[in-house]
Amino acid sequence: MKSNIIYSLRIPEELHEQLKKQADKEKRSINNMILIMIEKYLKEAEGKIK
Repeated sequence: MKSNIIYSLRIPEELHEQLKKQADKEKRSINNMILIMIEKYLKEAEGKIK
């Protein structure tokens, strides 16, 4: 079983609203939306490093 780390994140209200709208469009939670975005960014960054 994977363990999760709880991490508090402060983001501007406008960015939060954008995340909420996108998450709603994709029928996801904001938390899940952020995780997907981070994973995508890291995969793209890793590809650029190699």
